[in-house]
Amino acid sequence: MFNKIAIALLAFAGLAVSSCSAEDTEANDFSVVSPGILTCAVQVDYPPFSFALEGQQVGFEVDLCGEIAQRLELEAVLAPTEFVDLIDSVESDQSDVILGSMTATDARAEQINFGDTYYRSAADVFVNSDSPLSSPTDLQGASLGVKKGTTFADAAASLPAVGPISEYAENPEVIQALATGDVDAIFVSDLLVSYFKNLGQLDARGLGTQTMLDSASPGFNKGNTGLLAAVNSALKNIDQDGTYESLSQKWFGISNANVTGQ
Repeated sequence: MFNKIAIALLAFAGLAVSSCSAEDTEANDFSVVSPGILTCAVQVDYPPFSFALEGQQVGFEVDLCGEIAQRLELEAVLAPTEFVDLIDSVESDQSDVILGSMTATDARAEQINFGDTYYRSAADVFVNSDSPLSSPTDLQGASLGVKKGTTFADAAASLPAVGPISEYAENPEVIQALATGDVDAIFVSDLLVSYFKNLGQLDARGLGTQTMLDSASPGFNKGNTGLLAAVNSALKNIDQDGTYESLSQKWFGISNANVTGQ
């Protein structure tokens, strides 16, 4: 049902594959916050990547945490965290790795290290389907909703002649703001909009701005380069053995084999 989503789950083509055995783990000489446990900082409420459903945290990045932990022969434990606190969670050793749809930027890289990108999707400005706005040039003076602390919030001010910008703590609040007419438009990932459209909670269309790609990379404490290497190796293995294909179909309804990381 998500066959039109513009997402690229990376195929890691041309990269060597490691099985991440116990021997590999020892060679990488990494540490974890709690012995035998991989603690993953995930977002509190960012469907379909990480969100609460019937008392359980679920989503693409939740499943990815479990798959990585399995290959490192560790138990996966989730640490649901507000987006603005994700970096602090690894800097302060509250978690081992960020799997929180965080884009690797120069500013963030001054605080933490980033591993290989594990997904990309297009970003666009979306409006309600019955909105009079029909192109990026119509945004002059229009109110815009974004998620606080994200690359979307950073880039919003550069959109052509946009009006007041409202920042929200979580993406479902951004979606709700558009659905209820609290803002004229929102600047988010097309993945997010497609997910809520398929749930019947949003009737929206893109304006075709697509000024940037939304991408995500795992984040690590700068002192734990061994864990970064081990997780990168696990990600390659996850792609090679078909697990990315399975997760892609489960959460996005598209085949990983039909997309490339461009």
